[in-house]
Amino acid sequence: PQDPRMMAVENADWGGHSGSRLGLDIGGTLAKLVFFESETRPSWCNGRLAEVVKSLGGTERPALQQEVDVRVSEAGFSRHGSFWGEQDMELSFYDEKLRGQFHFLCFRSEQMERFVSLIAAQELQHDIQEIFTTGGGAYKYASLFKERLGITLRPVDELGVVIRGISWLVVKRMSEVFWYEDPEYADGSCEPECFFRNQEAMQDLFPFILVNIGSGVSIVRVDGIDKFERSE
Repeated sequence: PQDPRMMAVENADWGGHSGSRLGLDIGGTLAKLVFFESETRPSWCNGRLAEVVKSLGGTERPALQQEVDVRVSEAGFSRHGSFWGEQDMELSFYDEKLRGQFHFLCFRSEQMERFVSLIAAQELQHDIQEIFTTGGGAYKYASLFKERLGITLRPVDELGVVIRGISWLVVKRMSEVFWYEDPEYADGSCEPECFFRNQEAMQDLFPFILVNIGSGVSIVRVDGIDKFERSE
């Protein structure tokens, strides 16, 4: 079989632009950004987007950090202020098959105009054609991104994305899939015990019930990646 590293090199150009490595969820309170940093840099990528994303709320000091800090300051941001939440380093993980690192960042949705100003200050918009986006903000801020940056926010079905994401996550990150049980002992005491799913259990994922908690609560029966329905 072909070496996975060689396959990663051959397939490094997927997407064709930096926006293909971004995912954005804009809710009423928070905006969440996920960015995939490929181990093998695509031919169309100059690496600048990765530098900027990792500089916001993170602990790393990349080569371009000083320049990024200056531009962030000019755009009205404070790296250690209340605008940017800390990068969730515990959520960040490396994917063996895709050969790259996933980074996660969140900030207040009300600061979206400042986020757009940062993209403009860093001149990142030239490398981004569109960003797949969930949440009501995909529509609310569509004109802002288009007029200021020439970037299209491409709305996607939030529920479908969540289901696909969970189906992918339980295979890639089994340590994130667990449950608690309350065993009753002879003396009447009870101490919750945590159990994790194993690889064999992952083969029989469906059906399951998804409870999605946001501004509202959705309860969904999931029989397959593309087969699900809301419970009344």
